[in-house]
Amino acid sequence: MNKVAVFIDHTNVYYRLKENRMVDDLWPTFYNPLYLAEKLTGSNRELIEVNFFCTQPPVHMLKGTEKDITNYKAQQSYYSAIGKLEKVNMFYGRLTGLPNSLQEKDLDTQMAVQILEKAFSQRYDICVIIANDGDYASAVQVIKSYKKRVELVYFKGKCSMHLRSLADLPRKAKRSYFQAMPIK
Repeated sequence: MNKVAVFIDHTNVYYRLKENRMVDDLWPTFYNPLYLAEKLTGSNRELIEVNFFCTQPPVHMLKGTEKDITNYKAQQSYYSAIGKLEKVNMFYGRLTGLPNSLQEKDLDTQMAVQILEKAFSQRYDICVIIANDGDYASAVQVIKSYKKRVELVYFKGKCSMHLRSLADLPRKAKRSYFQAMPIK
């Protein structure tokens, strides 16, 4: 049975879901990454792990409006709930810049490193990447040279054509891949 590892660029997924109107407003409900991974793995393969890459919400939100504070707490609760899911590994990037112009740092690099590290250690046979970002193309080229199969789940209109051309199985994200994950 083929072993599958799933790698989710959460920020990319979150914004593409909203942009493509694939889900209603995600506050205070978010998608379940384990459900997503299981849906993509199917029943004839073995899901080994889900690697979820995200950034903690900025603490300045706690000094903002009531909506900012509510959103901050909801995101923290969401990440806490994800951290309790079986087979899910969480990786955090960091935010830099001013409150009105924040940028994520170290997320794509962490994801590329994990894709490579887990391929080299024979953790998986099939790598499923959920992102539109061409930054993963170099990692994909390397793991394919190690005979790993690469599947890409991308969102309409924003996918790197280079990354898409490297995937053994590129597939467009569907609403049915996503299930709401209620948080408290």
